[in-house]
Amino acid sequence: MDYKKNYIGKGKNEGNFGIVKITLKMEEVLKYVYTKDGNDYITFELSKLQKEDEYGRSHTCYVQTRVQENAAKDQDTANEAPANVYPAAIAQKIKSGKLRKSTKTTI
Repeated sequence: MDYKKNYIGKGKNEGNFGIVKITLKMEEVLKYVYTKDGNDYITFELSKLQKEDEYGRSHTCYVQTRVQENAAKDQDTANEAPANVYPAAIAQKIKSGKLRKSTKTTI
């Protein structure tokens, strides 16, 4: 099975404490939010870059998604729900103003 890396942000080391400060683009993050037991989650990976970019960022963040291998497989899974669905609860938060779609958040 093949996987695709969907990049959602970057970060850099903060001091000598092993802390990486990351900035995520919320518009991209929201694409991969899923709901389990009534709570919204995002699962992503943080990876060290081979060398820092021009802004001093040393890490990248991405969400891995499965890539269908061929069109026949697409037909077989046409009735299955996608692994990462943009949940209605998140859409409702955006509409109510509790969560802004274009906000950048630093964690």
